[in-house]
Amino acid sequence: MATAGSMMGRRHVHAETLTHTNSMDEDGASRFRQDSASTKRFGRISRTLTWDFESHEQVELRLLEELELEKSVVVTGSNGPGGSHRDDDNNRISALGRVLQQRPFPRVKTLCLADCSLAEESGAMAELAKAIGAGNLSNLDWLNLLDNSFIGDLGAKALAEALESGHLTVLRRLDLVDNGIGDAGLTALAGALGSGQLKALKKLRLGGDYELFLTSGAKALAKVFESGHLPRLTDLHLRGFGEEEGVLAILKALESSTIRRAFKKLELRHCHLGLEAAKTFASALQSRPFGSLTRLDLKDNILMRDEELIALSAAFRSKNLNYLWYLDFSCTSVGEKGLIELASLLEAGHLPGLDQCYASGCVNTKMSALALIRAYDRNASLVANIDIDWPRTSRADKRIYWPTIKFFEVNGAWCTFGRSKVLWPKHTWQKYAEFFKARNRNQMSSVERQKRNMNTF
Repeated sequence: MATAGSMMGRRHVHAETLTHTNSMDEDGASRFRQDSASTKRFGRISRTLTWDFESHEQVELRLLEELELEKSVVVTGSNGPGGSHRDDDNNRISALGRVLQQRPFPRVKTLCLADCSLAEESGAMAELAKAIGAGNLSNLDWLNLLDNSFIGDLGAKALAEALESGHLTVLRRLDLVDNGIGDAGLTALAGALGSGQLKALKKLRLGGDYELFLTSGAKALAKVFESGHLPRLTDLHLRGFGEEEGVLAILKALESSTIRRAFKKLELRHCHLGLEAAKTFASALQSRPFGSLTRLDLKDNILMRDEELIALSAAFRSKNLNYLWYLDFSCTSVGEKGLIELASLLEAGHLPGLDQCYASGCVNTKMSALALIRAYDRNASLVANIDIDWPRTSRADKRIYWPTIKFFEVNGAWCTFGRSKVLWPKHTWQKYAEFFKARNRNQMSSVERQKRNMNTF
């Protein structure tokens, strides 16, 4: 399979792509053209599709010729505020959907329609769903409808019927992020996911930063995880579950899920993660389905405070998360107590595989900063990068904290910074942490460093 590259700065697509750039020529005609950046990256020139034809029939004929040779179809919309750009995108996706209905395309394995303003009332989503339901994309491996905020519940229901048809039995990745879906649409999609027709699915991304799912939709999705109809699911991204009862139902379902393989990646963003949910989550993280978890993303959960992080620390202190190398709870309400708890468990040697920890936006005081530095110094195996907002230092800090930081005087190591004992005004908390982190990394054997780097990917 072709190598994956970058799309829109943060999303990956395959090398042989059909890239839709909604640029305007001198006559005002929008056209398909090859992205020069992707050509340079991949060393291949994708076939060019232009839209300045006299009739829709000519457009569809050209599309039919090109799609016979494509493995990966990536269409990126105009990202306009609406109006003509939105109508242009819908017309083009409608044409693409009609072409895909004409015959099977067994070569196509990736269909990515990102930011194309797919609207439930335009017919574009319906045309695409008909093509999927007809079985013409039976070898599809990845379906990505990212950033189509006008799909809505009606579009989600049309897509659910297509997914339930049983013609996407090899689908492994499904991205439905920022699609403007509500509880009704989520319930319909849950029915399709629980139908047993998507057993090959490994990665599911659902929800958005501006979407809100209530308890009924969350419980419908929870039943899918309990059913065992997604046995190969290892990568789960959920956003926008705004009621704690629904979050509890999902967490309990994940704990009792019967997946064949343990979860590798889990993301819960913009969710109602209160104290009760955090305790339930901690119990779930200590269960068998999470024994191989490598990434845990809890970013943007503003209801997550010190108490919730302390509750989650019960899982962090267990050996069940020894493979965890990525932890993100940035942009939450965690403060001094929560960060001190994190420092305490890191100092004790828990989360031994941790390599990246993101906590920007959390309230890091001088006491919690001191605790994190102490963890770096006293745990020689701690080499994780902690991305956090460090407090400012002052001369007063030396007088207040110097008696408690004797561990800074490690065989005169700080002499490299100067003979003067007045170090605080010159060197920040972050530099002290980086010093001990670098010291720990240098003391690691080459075999240990190589093993850690291999586990990072």
